[in-house]
Amino acid sequence: MLGQVVAPNFSQLSASNQVDRILRKLKSYTLIFLGVGVILGVAAYVVTPVVVRWFFPQYFTNDFLKIFPFSVLILVTNVWAGTIDAGIVVPTGSANLMAKFYLSLGIVSSILGLFLTQRIGYMGVIYSFAISNTVMVIGLRILFFRKLYLYNARSHY
Repeated sequence: MLGQVVAPNFSQLSASNQVDRILRKLKSYTLIFLGVGVILGVAAYVVTPVVVRWFFPQYFTNDFLKIFPFSVLILVTNVWAGTIDAGIVVPTGSANLMAKFYLSLGIVSSILGLFLTQRIGYMGVIYSFAISNTVMVIGLRILFFRKLYLYNARSHY
């Protein structure tokens, strides 16, 4: 939802070729949304087990306790990624970069999931998704920052 709020600003900056301002805002928003993700992750890590234990005790199992930390990692990365993707990457015209990167890593994730599931059971799917999701989020940020820096460097010549 936050991404939809900031998207028009980034569309305008992109249309007027203000890459310096996009980079400055992107850096600050990256820190802000990563911070929000971490705060929500810590809150979820503390509150969710208590809620599940009290209200859904049948689900408070060893499997839940094994899977839950990975869910928190995915929450943290997705709060950060979803906002940046919808609010900045797409409105600045880089949806193609995002789609290609996510598609290729989705294929790798599927193969890794099959491999790990055969080796270690259902936790293989969890490990595969957590690994792939984290690589997707961090990798796209690196590619997007790099694209903007290279474009900015070329435009100053």
